[in-house]
Amino acid sequence: MSTAVLSNQEIVPRVSGRGSEARSTGFRRLVPALLVFLALVLEVWVRITILHTSYELEEARSAALKNDARLRQLRFEIAQMTSPQELRVRARDELGLKDTAPQRIRRFQ
Repeated sequence: MSTAVLSNQEIVPRVSGRGSEARSTGFRRLVPALLVFLALVLEVWVRITILHTSYELEEARSAALKNDARLRQLRFEIAQMTSPQELRVRARDELGLKDTAPQRIRRFQ
């Protein structure tokens, strides 16, 4: 930057093209660095998101295994409760029903 002297002795800075070129060159050097920084931030964010999703997936798998075990247990209980022996015992003990004599059974064709 140079200065110019006016007639009344004021000093006024003179703007040359070099100052704007220096700023432009500095900006050109800054852009790639900013792009690399943004790329790294994006990569970290993606990795954190993947990690969080994998934890959620593991929790869902664990819950599914627990639900499968509970379903097997409930199906086993249903099979036990609806077995002919269990129904016979409950009908006799809880409802007071008795076995039917064979001669009282009639078959229709």
